[in-house]
Amino acid sequence: MFRISLISLLLLMSVGRIYAQPEVEWQRFYGIDCPDEFNSHIRTEDDGWAFTGYRMPDIINFLYLVKTDPEGQLEFESTYGEGEAGWTGHDLSQTEDGGYLIGGNWDSNRGYGFGALRTDPNGNLMWQRTYGDFDRSLCYAVIGSSNNEFYLAGFARTEESGNQGYIVKISANGDIIWEQLYGGNGTEEFRDITATNIGYVLCGSSSSVGGDDKDFWFVRINSDGEELQSETYGNELDETAYAIKAYPNQAGWMLSGERGPGWPDFNAALLRINQEGNQQWLTEYEHDDLNTHAYDCVIGPDEGITAVGYGNGRNIHLAYCFGTDNAGNLEWGRMHNLDDGGAIFQSAVLDDDGGVTIAGTVDIREGRFVNDQGWFLKLAAADLPPRILLKTPADSIWRVPRGGWQTFSVTAIDPEGADLVYHWVTEGDTLDVDEDRVSLFYPELDTLDLTVYVSDNNWTVSTGWEIIVVPLISDWSPQDFELSVEVNDDINFQVEAGLPGDTSLTYLWRLGEDIVSEVESAFVVFQDTGLFDMTVNVRARDVEDSIAWEITVIAPDEIQEQVTFPIQFELFKPYPNPFNSTTKISYQLPTPGEVSIQIFDITGREVASLVNGTQLAGHHSTVWRAGTNVAGIYLIRIESAEFTSVRKVVLVK
Repeated sequence: MFRISLISLLLLMSVGRIYAQPEVEWQRFYGIDCPDEFNSHIRTEDDGWAFTGYRMPDIINFLYLVKTDPEGQLEFESTYGEGEAGWTGHDLSQTEDGGYLIGGNWDSNRGYGFGALRTDPNGNLMWQRTYGDFDRSLCYAVIGSSNNEFYLAGFARTEESGNQGYIVKISANGDIIWEQLYGGNGTEEFRDITATNIGYVLCGSSSSVGGDDKDFWFVRINSDGEELQSETYGNELDETAYAIKAYPNQAGWMLSGERGPGWPDFNAALLRINQEGNQQWLTEYEHDDLNTHAYDCVIGPDEGITAVGYGNGRNIHLAYCFGTDNAGNLEWGRMHNLDDGGAIFQSAVLDDDGGVTIAGTVDIREGRFVNDQGWFLKLAAADLPPRILLKTPADSIWRVPRGGWQTFSVTAIDPEGADLVYHWVTEGDTLDVDEDRVSLFYPELDTLDLTVYVSDNNWTVSTGWEIIVVPLISDWSPQDFELSVEVNDDINFQVEAGLPGDTSLTYLWRLGEDIVSEVESAFVVFQDTGLFDMTVNVRARDVEDSIAWEITVIAPDEIQEQVTFPIQFELFKPYPNPFNSTTKISYQLPTPGEVSIQIFDITGREVASLVNGTQLAGHHSTVWRAGTNVAGIYLIRIESAEFTSVRKVVLVK
């Protein structure tokens, strides 16, 4: 139908040595003889692709949904709309049943209506809703959660504050779970949202700090919409972030967008921030003849960036993409168009083979007529990265016993048959090992990182473990190690021990020098007064662990004489530590008084209050039940009028 020739116009920019530009592996076009546009695309659970945008057969927009196979071949397309209101899809997420949740605006002719709709796997409409009672609003981004709930993000204009960031959390049926506005006294908009291990992060623009000039805006929330962090980045220029992508292992985020003095004078820009939200670098990519914009980006296996958008100038839009290394240094850049028509890249997704799929819109010329069509193309990876097929242990969080050895290994291949090089790093130190496995000894209780980097000299991929060194004995009874009993009283001593993969354990209980049990518990009757030591030794493989109790056996009339009080304040080490559900916190007070014990996460946010009131002098303990708190490092803080102390504890799950 069309005579189509891809024109890669030129290498626009380069730094240092010249890097090979990725080739166009294939391209596809979608639509009819009317304007059709893609705003976003996703990988589907069957390894195909889904796109949303709009179709305009007349003067009214219809929301447009396209589903393809892995190679971009059309499987079905559907449009949605009603009445005189124009519908546009801006983003989509796949539902648990294989259908689609699409967010956008439902009245593009008159202005804006923040909306969403859901379809079944075949594109049949299940429901459609609008949200918020605002003069103007728009949904730019959609993300689904593990429990089949969805977050819609964009902006809403209020009478009091103008445009503010707007988020709506909805159920699978489209019902509102909560909605929330975010921002200050300026103009705010959310453009994208992505998940983290403890909630969600968003990006967009805000003018609440920089006055009339917009800045890059970064916001962190939990699943209930509580704002945990809000940051802006930039200077006296206008900046907008259109997309946010997470680095592997929660190592921070990449924001792509634009910055400049104002429309149309913008340059594409990338902003790298770390896990805490601190700026690592901000780079803009200037072109002499064109203004450029970066609407989306992907992070490659080597943490290099591919960004997509468009360049405008000379009365035409040209689809624009460029690549950088992991420090933001430009490696290649180029413009695309077809038959001198305009084009825009809107979204990018990293393919499984290291290539990048890009969706957008292109003007296709047919004789004297030009039609917008949905455009989908695949940039081939310049070189396929190695693949890590297996890692041992398979779990990324691994517990090892104190005083034990552990072997870590990976099985990796290079698709092109290149020799692979292995680099092992623990706690920032490179190990003198160049093989696919390493054996390490862990003498002390600790939490450590281990990462292996696999390289073919072009690509580097990695995997790793969080290693938690734990005691072999994980729990015991009685909890107190100093006990007082009367003559002829009995105590049932018990321990819980073992690690994943243990097939056998041996136990040895001693009362003084006498062996009293060789199983998990020991029942002892104390018939004589005096001071006794009770010890259990547990052995697994080549690892041993032990704990001991001191028991004072007294006559009944001696009990009151044994009461003693501590001479100083002290917060003892919590036990167990690390722990996976509960840990015991022991402390002593030489005088009575007000005491508080609180738990904080690593950001300083209080997550639990265990003690808050008046307590008598003596020895005390409490238990923290971590419940739904996420794995990580926490701080235990005790405070009284005369004493403050902090202990670190590690929660594992």
